[in-house]
Amino acid sequence: MSAPLLSFTRSAANSRAVNPALRLKNPQDAASVAGLDRLKQSFIPVITAPGKPLPCARLLFGWHGTSSATVAAVCRDGPRALRTLDSGYFGAWSYFALEAEYALRYSTPEPATGERAMILFAISVSQVKVITLEEDYRLVEGQDPRALTLQGFSKYYGGADTAIALARGYDAHFIPVKDYGCTHPRAGYCTPCTIGYQAVDESSGAAEAHEIVIQSHHQCIPIAIVYFKA
Repeated sequence: MSAPLLSFTRSAANSRAVNPALRLKNPQDAASVAGLDRLKQSFIPVITAPGKPLPCARLLFGWHGTSSATVAAVCRDGPRALRTLDSGYFGAWSYFALEAEYALRYSTPEPATGERAMILFAISVSQVKVITLEEDYRLVEGQDPRALTLQGFSKYYGGADTAIALARGYDAHFIPVKDYGCTHPRAGYCTPCTIGYQAVDESSGAAEAHEIVIQSHHQCIPIAIVYFKA
């Protein structure tokens, strides 16, 4: 484990273990419970001494799609939120997917060779919020001029010049997603533009993939690089 990741994991575990204010109570609605249960299935197993609780910070694997040309930089500097188009659908910072096939969508092929790349990361999380339709999506947008561009997106969605932080007290978001096309995820009406993959209730069985957003690139470390041609 790298020094920054080890330091973060130990710090998060120790802080939340001794400070009750940092241990947020998990929501008990069906979507949040099902989402956290799915996330826990991905945790790397740990062995603790008899009678000792599981650590507050846990590790899991996640895929990050990128281009072959940027692999070295991403491994060296971590997957950063560069915000070239937007700051992310579910909060600003680093994005991963549990499913390699889904991460492939963000892997840009090299023009000359068609080669693509994905990086497998080990990720440390300690307090994770599940993004849900009821809690994190608006039924009716406000009167802001940007309202039309916000329809169908979560309240954590931001443009290239507007970064929306993760929920207070959390170091990661977890999002079961499905492709809604031009249908508002919560209200059901036709949106002005395609909104793509948005949150879905994990308990519905309709999730097509699962995204992870972490608040700091120090929460992850590259484990393997996969190069391939589609």
